[in-house]
Amino acid sequence: LPTVWAICEDSRKIFWFGTTNGLVKATRKDTTKLVTSYPVIKDAFSSIEKTSFKELSTQISSIVEDNEHQLWIGTRNNGVFRFNVEKNSLRHFRHSENDSKSLANNSILSIRKFSNGDIWICTFNGISVVSGKKKTIRNIYLKNYDPSMVNYTIDVFEDKDNLMWISTTTGMARYDLQKNAMRVFQHKQNDKHGL
Repeated sequence: LPTVWAICEDSRKIFWFGTTNGLVKATRKDTTKLVTSYPVIKDAFSSIEKTSFKELSTQISSIVEDNEHQLWIGTRNNGVFRFNVEKNSLRHFRHSENDSKSLANNSILSIRKFSNGDIWICTFNGISVVSGKKKTIRNIYLKNYDPSMVNYTIDVFEDKDNLMWISTTTGMARYDLQKNAMRVFQHKQNDKHGL
């Protein structure tokens, strides 16, 4: 395999590898055995094959399975694809300057699925939240909440209180979805509440 940037084991026990050159599907020989129980990892799979989609012949940065068992595939510069594995079809989500309901940016750093089924997509210019039910997009730009923050969002994590913790190159932010409020944590000299 080329360099692997993302790994996802789906609900069907199929492994998906996001590589520098595209999406690779690996079918396990025995789903009752751990992949790591094999002396050589590749021996755990009965087949390893690159998917045939030309659109996915690019660097894949993140892969997540949603509640409908479809894969969300983030790319380094071509937006996000929702892959219906059963129908072998793709739906493309991209940024468009003229559409505020499009992705925040086409360069994807990470994708996460949250407890309510929403998909959170971290990009070079903010976070795009795709509604789990309607598949509509809402963008969150950190600079709108605090001008000292950047919109370059690396990752996001949901805590037990359903607060979103967002990592960036200039610190962290805690986002309260219910209140649409954000608290920023940054490293500042002599600030005991900062990073």
